[in-house]
Parts: sequence; structure tokens; C-alpha cells
Amino acid sequence: MNDGNRDGSLAARIVLCAIAFIAFPMGTATSGEVPGPPTNSHPATYGDRWECNHGYERHREACVAVKIPANGFLGASGREWECDRRYRKAGDACIEIVTPNNGFTYTSSGDWKCDRGYRKEAGACVAVSVPKNGYLDSSGAHWRCARGFRKELEKCNLIKVPVGGYLSSSGRELNCERGYRVADDTCESVMIPMNGYLDTTGRDWSCERGYKKDQSSCRVVEVPPGAHLDYLGDRWACNIGLRLDEMRCVREHE
Repeated sequence: MNDGNRDGSLAARIVLCAIAFIAFPMGTATSGEVPGPPTNSHPATYGDRWECNHGYERHREACVAVKIPANGFLGASGREWECDRRYRKAGDACIEIVTPNNGFTYTSSGDWKCDRGYRKEAGACVAVSVPKNGYLDSSGAHWRCARGFRKELEKCNLIKVPVGGYLSSSGRELNCERGYRVADDTCESVMIPMNGYLDTTGRDWSCERGYKKDQSSCRVVEVPPGAHLDYLGDRWACNIGLRLDEMRCVREHE
């Protein structure tokens, strides 16, 4: 190779290096290099990702400060805001929750309740009118009658306990003792006919075995030949080997 060709090749290489230095100056990142975490961030607990610091929220590849409106505060997560008590969220603001007199808010959404002794009525808290011998129940918005009294319309009326009666466990109903039954706010005696007895409820009667109820008496069960009383004792059935034929028990092949 002659000197002229060698000098030309060297000059071409110098030109290419100059172009590369201009296009990619020393210290700049190439297109394949991953950018570092933004300001106000920290490495994530797992992996090679990053998270925004407390009080900042992610916006694309940056961490911007959480904008907290008036009457608001930064939430526990550090990435959102909440409203102070007596205020609720409305878009990007916290607006005051308006409660009626004798009412109070109990959730951040603005729900409200009335104080004890008041009840909700048309957006207001109205005083509960408790009658004589009544008291406020556990809800504080309704009333009940004291023991021995019954609610009738808007009053508590005395329950008159007759002979053979007693108050229920609630103290607001009339019960009758065994041998009596309730009849129009009184206790009437259970009239037991001959061959009858007081049943397990204590408020009615049944007939003895071999007898059947017939209005207010016990009528004897007439058992035809070849039959026996059933297990209830107030009906009869044909014996084994016999069949029923017009209220008679006859042999199977008759």
C-alpha cells in the first residue's frame, strides 16, 4: 500500500471518531439505560422498583406532593387525604357537614344521628314524648312501657291481673296459670267433662283412652267385634286378618 492510500484511510477514521464524539459525548446515557428514581422517592421493599415518600403521590415517573385542602389532613397511607371531623369529601375539597339541633355526625361520609331522647323526623331531631309509666328503650329514639303496663296507642295502660293469672316474663302480657286460659283479658277456668283430663298445655282438655271429644263432652268409642282401639285411643282399627267393610271387620276372603 502506498503512502497516499494510508493517509486517506487514517483521515477517514479521524472524521468518524469526531462524528461519534459529537453524537454521543462522554458521560451521557444511551437509549438503553434505565433512568434513576425521582426526587422524593425511596427504593421499594421488594424488587428494584421505587416508591414515593410519605406525603407524596406518584404521577407518571415523578413524585408530587399531596395537595391537602382546607379542613383536611394527610391519611395514614401518606398518599391521600381525609377530611376533619364534621367535614366530608366533595371533589377536591372538604365541606362542612350540617347537622340539626340535638344531632351529631358519626361517620366521615356525613351520616348523622340524633341525641338520646330524640328521633329523626324530616331531617330534624324531634324530642321523644314518653308517656307516664314509660321509659326510653336502648335505642334512645323509642319508648316502652314499664313492667305491669301495656302499650295502647300512645299510652301505657295498667294490665289488670285476674284470678288465675300472672304477668309474662316481659311484664307486658297476661298469662294464665295451669287450669285456666286467656279470654278477653281475663283467665277463665278450663271446664273438664267426665272422662276428660287437663292436657299438657294446662289450658285445654283431652279425653281418656276409649273416649273421643264431642263438643264439650267425651263420647265413648264403640269398638265393633274383631276390632281394637288404635294407639291414639280415640279410634278403632280392625284386627290382623280382618278388613274394614262398611264399619264392620270381616275376614279377608269374605
